[in-house]
Amino acid sequence: LVRSVVGCRAEIRWDTGKPDGTPRKLLDVSRLQALGWRPRIGLREGLRRAYRAYLEEHGADAGQRATVVNGLEGP
Repeated sequence: LVRSVVGCRAEIRWDTGKPDGTPRKLLDVSRLQALGWRPRIGLREGLRRAYRAYLEEHGADAGQRATVVNGLEGP
């Protein structure tokens, strides 16, 4: 999903030799929903907005620079 939002053509290779924070991640918003919370922006749109804000903050070419971050390589 993120690759399609940012237009990334890079191959993703996970380095399983490096820990990734919490061993088990649970994303559960049921308690928030029980209190009446509902998302106003979908995941794809939220990612699109976050990426656009990143480009505005760091320059339009920031998304095209070659990077290697946490085992992710790409332009």
